[in-house]
Amino acid sequence: ELIAVDRAPTALHSLRALEEAGAPQRVQELERSCRTLQEQVWEMERFLSDYGMVWVGSAGDSGPASPQEEEEEVSHGSGASVNTLFCVDFDLVLHRVRELNALVGEGECHVEVTQGGARLARRSPVPLALYSNGIVMFEGPFRPYEEPGTQQCILDLMDGYFPSELQGRFPDGVAFQVFDRRHEAFQERPRWAAFPGKGQVVGGAKERSPDAIGPVVETHPQQGCGRQTEHFLNRLPERVVKAGLVVEVRDALRSMLQPCTADG
Repeated sequence: ELIAVDRAPTALHSLRALEEAGAPQRVQELERSCRTLQEQVWEMERFLSDYGMVWVGSAGDSGPASPQEEEEEVSHGSGASVNTLFCVDFDLVLHRVRELNALVGEGECHVEVTQGGARLARRSPVPLALYSNGIVMFEGPFRPYEEPGTQQCILDLMDGYFPSELQGRFPDGVAFQVFDRRHEAFQERPRWAAFPGKGQVVGGAKERSPDAIGPVVETHPQQGCGRQTEHFLNRLPERVVKAGLVVEVRDALRSMLQPCTADG
């Protein structure tokens, strides 16, 4: 596989030379060979990435790569390191997700073992929202594209694989419900809402002049007591009949509360 890395640039140079010489058949053969070598390079990079290693090339590599080749290297780079030029092919991700959903049988029923036996049930898909600045899987949290774990997840999807981070939870694969929001940037909501009123500081009270204070009204407890007593008595029946006798309810209670009302 390491030899294939050195052979890929040579095949590209030969391809350009034959295009200028006008050899279509040979050009097609070299194109197939170049694609095969490139796929081997990508497989090798993925293999190294699984062990935390990155292929950096050798001193014998030929001249600078073209812009298209640089873009391909960025798209298929290792997820072990942070790549600030990471580019997401949203259309490719959606296409690969549709293929993966068809592979796991999206919407199909599966046998679910219960205490009383078994039943047919549908497995809920994993929600995946694609934003211009990151992704949200399940209920969150938000994961920007600058994070290595997010890059590895997107690279797995673009390569047609289930994300490696979900293999332990879903060993047989799982369907995805994708929300395409590529033209929208995710905005994180603040955890705490701002206090709408005016803040106060301990010890920051302002002194008020006597003129700013309203007039003092002197009240007596007896006034409130009398009103409360009458309000309470008005809610009771004036009299009731018990054992053939008429009992004056309000008058009896009023006499019991006489000490309060008499002072009023």
